[in-house]
Amino acid sequence: MLGLRSGYTTERWEVFAQVENMLDTEYVATLSVRDIAAPGRGNPQPGRATVILCRLPIPTVMATSANTRSANNAQQYRATWRWHFFAGVIVVPFLLVLAITGLVMVYYTSVQTPLGERLVVDAQGQESTSPMQQMAAASAALPGATVTQYIPASTPGSTAQFELTRAEDAYAVDVDPYSNEVLRVVDKDDTLYALAHRIHGSLLLGDVGDRGWKWWPASHCC
Repeated sequence: MLGLRSGYTTERWEVFAQVENMLDTEYVATLSVRDIAAPGRGNPQPGRATVILCRLPIPTVMATSANTRSANNAQQYRATWRWHFFAGVIVVPFLLVLAITGLVMVYYTSVQTPLGERLVVDAQGQESTSPMQQMAAASAALPGATVTQYIPASTPGSTAQFELTRAEDAYAVDVDPYSNEVLRVVDKDDTLYALAHRIHGSLLLGDVGDRGWKWWPASHCC
């Protein structure tokens, strides 16, 4: 038996032509051989033949490849979801702290004041005293303190406010501008607004937490 085969092959398919039994001089078909074969000759050999074939990917292989891709996609989805969940667990507490402290600051700058309750005085039929008299009353409330700022009453029913420092502490003193009565003395660092401001600005992490706010002007924080 002698044959010849030639073709073209790629990664996904193959085409080839094949010639078999080139030395079969009788060139007979199988059925013909069976009809004329002598008794005892045995099984006849197939005659000369030419075959052209094309091989394509087996569908089961393609299905297996699709299943593999689907499994990989599912694994990547689970990994991405897991990292997203852990990121949320880490970030959400910080966002809640920022939201709560931000609401406290907004409340004390819109409804109340950063020092506490918004004070109101009776201004009917009265004339305000001089700023020097008001400052003397504020200084008397904190002996040894130095006056650093004076904020006059913005409306007839509001108080005059002085800022005083003693040692390293800063105080705010509210004075009735009509009677020079001291209505309130507050340590500015010992208020709920000041606590919320510290947490909101640094998350109680000191310089590390405050570093992200260094670029923001201080005048916009109060």
